[in-house]
Amino acid sequence: MTRPVSIAGGGIAGLSLGIALRRADVPVEIVEASTYPRHRLCGEFISGAGPQEFTALGLPDLAQQGEVLTDAVWYSGNARLLHRTLPEPALGISRWRLDAVLAAQFTETGGNLSTGRRAAIPDGAEGWVKATGRARTGTSEWLGEKMHYRHLPLEAGLEMHLGRGGYAGLSRVEDGTVNVCALLPAAIGRELTQATLAERLRACGLGALAARLESAEPVEASHCGVSHFQMGWQPTPPGTAAVGDHCAIIPPFTGHGMSMGILSALAAAPALTAWSTGRATWPETVAALRQRLEQTFSRRLRWAAWLHPLLLRPAGRQVLSLLARTGLLPWRWLYHRVR
Repeated sequence: MTRPVSIAGGGIAGLSLGIALRRADVPVEIVEASTYPRHRLCGEFISGAGPQEFTALGLPDLAQQGEVLTDAVWYSGNARLLHRTLPEPALGISRWRLDAVLAAQFTETGGNLSTGRRAAIPDGAEGWVKATGRARTGTSEWLGEKMHYRHLPLEAGLEMHLGRGGYAGLSRVEDGTVNVCALLPAAIGRELTQATLAERLRACGLGALAARLESAEPVEASHCGVSHFQMGWQPTPPGTAAVGDHCAIIPPFTGHGMSMGILSALAAAPALTAWSTGRATWPETVAALRQRLEQTFSRRLRWAAWLHPLLLRPAGRQVLSLLARTGLLPWRWLYHRVR
């Protein structure tokens, strides 16, 4: 007898896990509080997962749904630091489109998708996986905010702008739209409660970027924000299976968050399949799942946690600027440390 797996949360990780389990003939239900399509706070480009992972989800042509991105440019304040070809192409795709594509694929594989309701599950409940995104914390030093813009020219497929205590990433997504996603000090959000994203970026020292946004056309319905979260490994009660951001959050500058959602799902699927088919107990399954995720992500999380504060400190940005000007910045080496 095959036992069913239930997943709380139908974002990238939850849907990817559901698809992977269905492709292994495991009965799966996903319970999602929202509906599709929807906008979500996200950098909206996939870097570190590609054709192999897309094929594992039964979506070998996923790249055709978005924009293939091949280069990136970095700025410190209003000064350009470097322009580089990416070691491997990235995929720019909005959550509006990606989540809907994954949801359709999940139902086509025979999964049961329930939307518009929240799953109330006790910690450690057997057969349940938490994929509900960022766990809310009591206090946080960060504010995350994103919005789409039309008629916003970019110098590369990806742009990263380092400011005072925060930064913003820009990526081309489908249909000529640009996603602007920022990680800003929470104090700016508290001080500028009625401000636009451009105004908050200007307060973070990114005046040139703010002026570009004010000259573009914002897609107001795409605006999202979130606070009260922490980065790194997330607190998980004993006996609880978790994937995606509910398990670990990598600092956004890496551009690896969406890929970690997919990769964590694919890493978790074998352990959950073993439980479903009676080859493992639930405690054994949770332990195996956690061990696999730690083996997959621990190194990149450590590197990202070390680099993140360096990018936000004035001295760190000065060193970065010096290394970039002299051609000594090991960009590709660092790129692979956080993937």
